[in-house]
Amino acid sequence: MKYLKKFNEELKPHIYRKAAGELKKIGHTRRSDELEKWADKVQLDIDKAEQKEVYDRLSKYPSFELELRKDTWDRNTKSIKFGNEPMIKGNFYLDASFEEDMFNDQYHDWLGNNQYGFSMFFIIGIFPADDETRIKFDKLDNEGGLSEETWNGVYWPCWMGLRIAENNSNEFKVGGVSWDSRDSDQLLFSNRKEAFKFKKLFSDAIDCKNKFGEGKWSKDGVGGDLRERFELTEEEQVIKNCWIRQGDTLEEIEEKKRKEKEVINGRYLTPKLYEDIKKGIRNMSLNSMYRN
Repeated sequence: MKYLKKFNEELKPHIYRKAAGELKKIGHTRRSDELEKWADKVQLDIDKAEQKEVYDRLSKYPSFELELRKDTWDRNTKSIKFGNEPMIKGNFYLDASFEEDMFNDQYHDWLGNNQYGFSMFFIIGIFPADDETRIKFDKLDNEGGLSEETWNGVYWPCWMGLRIAENNSNEFKVGGVSWDSRDSDQLLFSNRKEAFKFKKLFSDAIDCKNKFGEGKWSKDGVGGDLRERFELTEEEQVIKNCWIRQGDTLEEIEEKKRKEKEVINGRYLTPKLYEDIKKGIRNMSLNSMYRN
């Protein structure tokens, strides 16, 4: 055990836990317990480092006064009913991610069958911005009060959606922004001023005026991810949609492209649609994002 501190940076917590389990099997209970405690320490150090990294990234942007409310389904009114009191209220930094896989799936499905229309989604995360909020948030999390797990200290309770085509329509028509819970924890801004502050931050991100939502897999944030999707040429869009496999022959590839062009039928993701999407986000209604 006296050598652990010297080599811990080269080993992951699960390696210590595995070794602890093997020691326990052969009766070395004390040494097994020591390894388990060391694994806990290593994991705690990793968690702290990851949360510090998240804090440094998110704190480039303003914090927000937010609250989480538990929603339930009211059978009598057949609508969602929010809890009378918030589960937690405090200061949080926000994170965001453009759900490109979901976008691609919905676009492809809509091209084949327009019955359910076409929407795009961003997922919104929260991260405590001060010690007081962190203590309350960790307590809520440890007591099982959150609907889903946190990742590196970030909790992702909210979908932000934008309608791009209506049901049973073959034409793009950008509609309003939706603000919904992913499970049963409803994220709300504490007042209209805070909701408007978010609107400005997110609109600037979509206009690529900031890198809100940046991360390991998204160096330019949500705006950069969205822009990349609309920078593809028509030929590149066809290739992206038609699932070309590594072993396909040239003839098979050309046949897939031909069929995909028939399915798309002129409904490409154009610069005009991109501008309409940015306009739709700039014009988002704030009414569903806070509670009077």
